[in-house]
Amino acid sequence: MKPGGSGNDVFSRLRRRLTLIFATVALVGLAAFTVMLILLDDAFDSARIDAILRGEASRSAALVYRDSDGRPTGEALDGDHVASQASGLLVVYREGGGYTTLFTKGESIQGDWRHAADECLRDAAEYGTFADIGNLRVAGMPWWLTTEDDKPSGCAFAVTPARSILQTEVAIPAAGGSALILVVLTSLVWWAAGRSLRVASEALADRERFLATAAHEMRGPLARMRAIGETTLDGLAPGQPQTAAGLRVLVSTADRAGRVASNLLLASRIDHAEVPVQRTPVRLDDLACEVETVVDGVVVDVSEPVEVSGDAMLLRQAMTNLVDNAMRHGHREGVPSQVMLSVVRDEGVPVIRVADDGPGFPEGVDVLQPYVAGTGGGNGLGLPLVRWIAERHGAQLWVGDANGRDGLDGAAVEIRFAPDGLSTWQDRRRRRPRP
Repeated sequence: MKPGGSGNDVFSRLRRRLTLIFATVALVGLAAFTVMLILLDDAFDSARIDAILRGEASRSAALVYRDSDGRPTGEALDGDHVASQASGLLVVYREGGGYTTLFTKGESIQGDWRHAADECLRDAAEYGTFADIGNLRVAGMPWWLTTEDDKPSGCAFAVTPARSILQTEVAIPAAGGSALILVVLTSLVWWAAGRSLRVASEALADRERFLATAAHEMRGPLARMRAIGETTLDGLAPGQPQTAAGLRVLVSTADRAGRVASNLLLASRIDHAEVPVQRTPVRLDDLACEVETVVDGVVVDVSEPVEVSGDAMLLRQAMTNLVDNAMRHGHREGVPSQVMLSVVRDEGVPVIRVADDGPGFPEGVDVLQPYVAGTGGGNGLGLPLVRWIAERHGAQLWVGDANGRDGLDGAAVEIRFAPDGLSTWQDRRRRRPRP
């Protein structure tokens, strides 16, 4: 149990976190799969387009003939199907130090195609020359004017507009399908997590209801037991010291059990978020004097009125828990407890301080965690509830060593409230004037 949080809220947060983790992992996986699918499709599509362009360029190169003067001509291309089907054709002839255009149709190459033509003329094996020029994909095939020529005489280019990778046929279906799969799987995980955690949530709710009921039912009999013990002790005839001592132990035990029951009841109510803080002016010095009458053996140090805005019931519970914890754990073996409860102002800051002369807090143990109990017993709820109460009042909880202050060398705990006129320590930081 975590003071200040509802059991249902804990499971709701856990459900959201599990779903978010799954959705994140699934999103990364589906995104990687979609990208890989698009890349593969783009590679296959590029290979298909290159094969088509190579065929068109090869057909165009084959239709270059010599005219009656022995010069190359592309007139045969005018009536051929390749000219009508291709997106663009360009046939050039190497003459002198430059190129002469023999035939052109469709898409014109916007850019310098001469480098591609030089590469094409070096392709004597007719593998095909491919290049991206501007916004066009270009494939070139060399052609020879006569069979006796050692080198190609020119080059035939087939062109088509280049396509973006996002223009592949699977891009939109893959992205849409992945998004749909992600939504469906995330919904299924949300539903499955809810069903799986419902059993645990119901079990926790049953536990909290049991604690609340048990604590509530215990308080009445314990109060009556204490009243009977006190009445019997007051009416006890002199000369019965053992009976008087036993009755005092009974009253003390009933007090301590009553405080345990109060802690359990408060803890169960916190789990259900049923503890509103009723802020009214509260005299901390008066509360400390009340605690002195309830817990035997504590020394109260109050030198001036100290008032804060808060809930008197919760602040009294915090003081009682601190004192009870110090009385239980703050003494060495065989030595009576020495506990001091102080209410002071430290530079205008109201402070509740409880110190003892015991061995101090154990090292490596987070005493503010619920159900972390010391060797002296207890249920491990006292200090966690004090921390919750301090947080609800905008105060800071400090846990450490007494360091010889007031003659005590054990553990010390302080609740430091916000300065006068401020509701929380955050307000103090926010309103601090700039230097």
